[in-house]
Amino acid sequence: MGTLQELGLLKTDFLGLRTLTVIDRAVASLARQGIDLRIEAIPLDDPEVYRLLAGGETAGLFQLESSGMTDLLRRLRPHQFEDLVAALALFRPGPLGSGMIDDFIDRRHGRQPIEYLHPSLEPILAETYGVMVYQEQVMQVVSAMAGFSLAEADLLRRAVAKKKTQEMAQHREAFLRGALARNTEPAVAQRVFELIAHFAGYGFNKSHTAPYALIAYRTAYLKAHHPLAFLAALCTSVAGTTDKVAAYLDECRRMGIRVLPPCVNESEAEFTVTGDACIRFGLAAVKNVGSAAVDAILRERRDGGRFTSLWDLCDRVDGRFLGRRVLESLIKGGTFDSLKAGRSQLMAAVDIAVEAGQKAQRRRDAGQFALFPTVDPDPGLPCVPEYPREVLLAQEKEMLGFYLTGHPLAQYEQELRAAITATAAQLRELPDGHRATLGGMAATRKQILTRSGEPMLFLTLEDLTGQFEAIVFPRVYARHASMLREDGIFVIRGKVSVNEDEVKLVAEDIRRVDRGSDDHACGTTAVVIELRDAELQPDLLEKMKATCLLSPGPCPVYVRLSAAGKTIRADQRYWVDGSSRLLAALEQVVGQGAVATRPLPATRNHKEGA
Repeated sequence: MGTLQELGLLKTDFLGLRTLTVIDRAVASLARQGIDLRIEAIPLDDPEVYRLLAGGETAGLFQLESSGMTDLLRRLRPHQFEDLVAALALFRPGPLGSGMIDDFIDRRHGRQPIEYLHPSLEPILAETYGVMVYQEQVMQVVSAMAGFSLAEADLLRRAVAKKKTQEMAQHREAFLRGALARNTEPAVAQRVFELIAHFAGYGFNKSHTAPYALIAYRTAYLKAHHPLAFLAALCTSVAGTTDKVAAYLDECRRMGIRVLPPCVNESEAEFTVTGDACIRFGLAAVKNVGSAAVDAILRERRDGGRFTSLWDLCDRVDGRFLGRRVLESLIKGGTFDSLKAGRSQLMAAVDIAVEAGQKAQRRRDAGQFALFPTVDPDPGLPCVPEYPREVLLAQEKEMLGFYLTGHPLAQYEQELRAAITATAAQLRELPDGHRATLGGMAATRKQILTRSGEPMLFLTLEDLTGQFEAIVFPRVYARHASMLREDGIFVIRGKVSVNEDEVKLVAEDIRRVDRGSDDHACGTTAVVIELRDAELQPDLLEKMKATCLLSPGPCPVYVRLSAAGKTIRADQRYWVDGSSRLLAALEQVVGQGAVATRPLPATRNHKEGA
């Protein structure tokens, strides 16, 4: 960049944003519903938007949906557009590590006084509660206090941002001279320059942040006032990324929005809003169904009306686009379910339907029309039993990338939500080393041997928001090997491991949710509560007892007092079932990460408790 400037050249960056397409599609969808929304004219003080942001409902919002930014917005509780601009400028490594964000939030809520070292700073820093946030503020401060021209102020900003020590010393002398010439006390001038040197290194261009904040605000406005159009456009924009679509479909469920499966008679190519306030899955998002096939189906439906059967579709749509693979994918994805035919029946008839469609296409190509057809255009479907529910869901998952009409985890959803601290979608936002508990259904497993010949496992699990991988090292695998050899629904506690773009969970403890684990049944597992105290506090003890009594079972309970180096075994009256619900309840009493299951320890050094 410096070389280009020396040569007198201008470097220009052009940034393409998917979000602009999302906004455009949402506005177009509203127009089709008779709603004329001029997105550039929406008010920037809409209370519903700020309620949405303060509540942390940020899924799908531009620049705001990471867990860290969501937490910042909950703490900040923005109430004006300037707060949102500042939040985007502050959410970067420098300000996060410097304490600037805490100062900004405390001043926003009146917990810390807003002070200005010099009267000329108030009109410049008032919008950010006296905290220097933007690089433009640095330039305004040195101009107001020391008489710098904007060109000189920009040179100072660059020197500070690039940490050019020699240039900073020169600018410091010039600033102090200018400030003293305007009757500023030397100590105040010195302190202001120190603040400039500190904050300018973290400062961000407001001219860059404000447009981003405007786009973020517009997405929040659409979500607050037109969630159907917004989420339909959002799902269309990420149709090729399964995990993203799954996360946004989960947001639809959270908001009470029903997502309907793809349908040959109702779906468009994209996700669309239906007349009964639902979102309809797009045909283009079904695997193996290319855009040419989708265009051919939609074109024929517009010209010739709704399809009445599989045979009708194959007879009317150009056979060059409807091969066996395309039809099977459409059937498995549920696009024919509205025709009241079983998927097993349709799958059994695919070959005959494809052949009939090809014959019809050859006749059309030859310009021939049979007066007396030799083949019944709708010979009916074979009588075969429908696939079991789990097979139908598996086919749906195969073709759509996720479960839509149901989910094998649905009956365990409440128990999983009570036990976990993060979902698969949220795991990607957690820092390295963070302790987390996730749950899901075993999808794939890969066992390998370590260099020392011990088995370990790479286990991929799926929850309602996507998939994540857990690494089960030999020590943990040895405790749970028999349980992990089978398919099931598991809750895994461990530490987050971040390696470049890969985020995994290193397992420390594993429990099975869909049925009692083998470890618990055979009485080889105990529940261990780790406390830092030297003595067990009476009020805490009573809360633990009450919690344990709610889930009686065969698992012994041990309380380890790390400060005293001793372990207490609870009376058998307080032994528990070891369920994920019980462990989550105990964590609410004693703290996150303080409860785990362990192989039964030897009892000779344990004191029997009450």
